[in-house]
Amino acid sequence: MPYGAEQCISPPPGLPHTLILKRLSRGLTLILPIVALIWAYLLLIPAPTVIETSNAGGQVYFSANRQVILNPGDCVTLRWQVDNIRAVYLNDEAQIGFGEKPMCINKTNDTPRLRVTFQDGSEQTYPLNILTLSTSLLTWIILILVFIFLILNRNQFQQLIQHRLRLISFIVSLIAIAGLFFAYLIPNAEIIAAAHWLDASNTLVNQITGLTLLALLLVVAFALIKTKPNIDDKIAFISGYPLIGIWAIGLLVTIGLITTTIITIDPLGMYFGSPYPSYQLLVRGLKTDGYNQLAQTPDMAIMGSSRAFTLSPTYIQDSLGYTAYNMAVEGGRIEDFLIQARQMRDFPKMLLIEVQEGLPRQPNDIAARAPLKWLPYMSTDTALLTIQKRLEGLLDINQFAEAIYTARYAPVYDHQPKEWPEFAPDGSAIRSPLSASELERAILVDIGNIPAERCDHVDDASQGDVNSLIQIAAEHHTSLIFYLSPWNPRYYDALLKDDPQSQQCHDLTAQYLQQLTEAHKNIFFLDYSHLDTIGGTADQSGYFDSQHLTAANSQRLLDHTTSTLDLAYHDAAQGG
Repeated sequence: MPYGAEQCISPPPGLPHTLILKRLSRGLTLILPIVALIWAYLLLIPAPTVIETSNAGGQVYFSANRQVILNPGDCVTLRWQVDNIRAVYLNDEAQIGFGEKPMCINKTNDTPRLRVTFQDGSEQTYPLNILTLSTSLLTWIILILVFIFLILNRNQFQQLIQHRLRLISFIVSLIAIAGLFFAYLIPNAEIIAAAHWLDASNTLVNQITGLTLLALLLVVAFALIKTKPNIDDKIAFISGYPLIGIWAIGLLVTIGLITTTIITIDPLGMYFGSPYPSYQLLVRGLKTDGYNQLAQTPDMAIMGSSRAFTLSPTYIQDSLGYTAYNMAVEGGRIEDFLIQARQMRDFPKMLLIEVQEGLPRQPNDIAARAPLKWLPYMSTDTALLTIQKRLEGLLDINQFAEAIYTARYAPVYDHQPKEWPEFAPDGSAIRSPLSASELERAILVDIGNIPAERCDHVDDASQGDVNSLIQIAAEHHTSLIFYLSPWNPRYYDALLKDDPQSQQCHDLTAQYLQQLTEAHKNIFFLDYSHLDTIGGTADQSGYFDSQHLTAANSQRLLDHTTSTLDLAYHDAAQGG
């Protein structure tokens, strides 16, 4: 090789780690402070407000779908519901007791107001303060801070002007920040406390999606920034090992942060507990543990879905003479009852079991809501689904959004919906009574959102679970009383009465359960799907919505079970 020839050999394409990090940090130091200011801005914006209060015997609910608007002239949707009052005025216009109405905020002093006249003649005005970003002092403070930051870093910005690729990348990033900020980060949809928690968390999904896209764009944009751009070097930088290493480290750190946040806050109660209340109603573990911790085995355990929540063991003992415990769980199905039975330390003489037409299955409910200690008692398929859902949940962007939402708004918002019940020591639900208007609204919502149950056969897998439950009951000399709970007549007439498929599903279920009573001495069936079979009431004294009974209707239902319970108890006492 001629002398000095080695100096003509070009170095292999690619960039050393130190240069990569230097160039990445150079660009990111210009962008990340701006992003940090934007997030600080979002956190300093007032948390959404919902007015929910009582006064002089009346109840008032008032909210807006947005707490923040961008410019004067933007509109919000106001929602209100009042009860036990004389009159209500929205911005001095008379209104009915509940409803929603749009309002455009044209001036800074345009404040939505709900004026309520109570039964005793007193009046109270409830304002909702809506923040206008473009006229807010906070906005101008943040803009001034950004301007100061730009002045302090003017030398770096001057260097950007000298290199076209770097300048283009920076401009694209700024445009991305602005676009994502206005499209995702400004709360401009159904948000936070003024909306149902699911709507609010979906908004946060959009926010987090925006930040994710922004972070991805920043990495790609600044990966291409070079003092002397060269296409070969750029290709090597994009495809070479150093960049892959940076991406891999960033990915692992991101996954770790997301997983840690979800497990720590545990917004859906899927893992190991949380200092915050769960967005989900979770009573499977509570009810099963409550039964096993009883000092004495009761005569009867009540199983079912939330439709059986208000069956009161105290009333059963006082009126019917049997001790009882309510083990009903949210969304409970036959599979739930079988799992609960497998965990019982001691068996009662009777199981009173509320079932649904067609015996539908909801393994997803069990997989998402059941405590992990239920795993050994599940079927293999349900156990695998449970493990799958818990693993998927560790990187679920919805859960991540809900976790952030929980931590951010915990001081100002009661996560658990007010219609969720509390539970007495005997397992029965304690729920506040509804007004007539609240019941009307609940039934209309159910008619529009809860479809009629339809089936052309009783679910085969559920039949298998029933057979297993019957076998366990026989081994412990326990009687099973299945029953169908009554629908509110308004819902029944609207969706079930004239639906042939729904009626077929009911008839098939009734025939199947009746056949069980003929084949097994310890099986009983009561069809209470029609309200008149228990002599119940259809108004707010009897229902919370289209399907959930108040204590009064639950007592009427229990009164009609007396003779069947006596037979079932006698059969169990005689050893089946």
